[in-house]
Amino acid sequence: MLEATAKEALALNKGYIGTENLLLALIRLRADSVAIRVLATFNLIPEMIRHTLRRKLQAAD
Repeated sequence: MLEATAKEALALNKGYIGTENLLLALIRLRADSVAIRVLATFNLIPEMIRHTLRRKLQAAD
């Protein structure tokens, strides 16, 4: 999980690993994961989360 989180941080050109990178890694790893099922109970779609997070992170730069 930490490796996937670090890859997300690198993909966004961040010099740190934050919770946003962890969330991105969680929703990328497996479609049948507990994280995806929890998000689904709140009608949250992983690709929409990914898109929104990336947009907000890029705007913050």
